[in-house]
Amino acid sequence: MSFKVLIHPRVIKKAKKYLTKSQRTKLSNFLKALEENPIPPGCDIKKLSQRRNAYRFRIGKYRVIYFVFWDEKIVEVHDLEHRESA
Repeated sequence: MSFKVLIHPRVIKKAKKYLTKSQRTKLSNFLKALEENPIPPGCDIKKLSQRRNAYRFRIGKYRVIYFVFWDEKIVEVHDLEHRESA
């Protein structure tokens, strides 16, 4: 079961601006894992109750917000936010 991962340009821009090199590596590995499983085991992921099909992945003080469209097999990585504003 392979998923297509779509990454919003702002995620890349914010990652370059705010994340350390090790955090960017963790993000890169996570994005690769999303292709096989939208909820990879061993990752700090929570389903967001306020939004349908929305999840968050934690990287230190930052959260990656993404949506899973199960029928279309698409994962849309929507935003990277500081935990206080996520």
